[in-house]
Amino acid sequence: MTDREIYPNAPLRFVAFELRMPPTPELAGSEGALPAFEKLREQLPIIAPPQMTIEISSEGGAPKMMPGPLRLLDRRRVLSSVIGPTAIVVESTEYSRFEDFAEIIERVLRAVSETAPISGMQRVGLRYIDEIRVDGVVNPTDWRGYINPALLGQLDLDGEFAARTATGHTEYGVAENQSAHLRFGAMNGRVIDPSGPLRLRSDELGPFFLIDIDSYWVAPETEMPEFSVETTLEVCSELRRPVRSLFEAAITDKLRDEVLRRAND
Repeated sequence: MTDREIYPNAPLRFVAFELRMPPTPELAGSEGALPAFEKLREQLPIIAPPQMTIEISSEGGAPKMMPGPLRLLDRRRVLSSVIGPTAIVVESTEYSRFEDFAEIIERVLRAVSETAPISGMQRVGLRYIDEIRVDGVVNPTDWRGYINPALLGQLDLDGEFAARTATGHTEYGVAENQSAHLRFGAMNGRVIDPSGPLRLRSDELGPFFLIDIDSYWVAPETEMPEFSVETTLEVCSELRRPVRSLFEAAITDKLRDEVLRRAND
């Protein structure tokens, strides 16, 4: 259990986990991950049509079109996993709690590791993308009061010109081999494509404030750690901490009270 606040009207649109690893030939092509699919069939029973990739031979010759990694989907198309020879990905557009998402990550990692040898861990990442929308907010300056002024400083650069969009990014050092990349800005439209493989809760357009956080760990240059499900989950727990911290620092109590804590209609 956790005592952290879970907002009933959270602006989270997309969450992803990624493990990058040395090439695992057993997982190459869409058929390589089929043994893992059998173990995940209960929760991810749908195999998405494979995306084709171009393979160029080092010995010359014409490029070949090859099927890409296997993508598995749940029946509501709000959860998926991509299993390939160099990466394992879990994505969701219907996220409620980190603990629930971590359970899915664990199931996928165990299913893959029980069917193919994962030789090491190169990078582990968590990415959270929020599209904050507030009724009445039209221009970038309207975000004053809702967003931390530290993220709106460029709006005051020259009062003669009205900002139409305002974006920025910052990389934070969190710990040894661990960083968090924050991309933010007052934007228009959307960043998550509703025509992608996952279904979105809504396909809203219009002004929004983006908070896109990529929290990641990379292996040290001197050694590649051995893979284990338990170690990966421990890293994920550490990666979650700066995600929550940066999001809460980016918003104000006015946004919390007037928008995020409001029950969904």
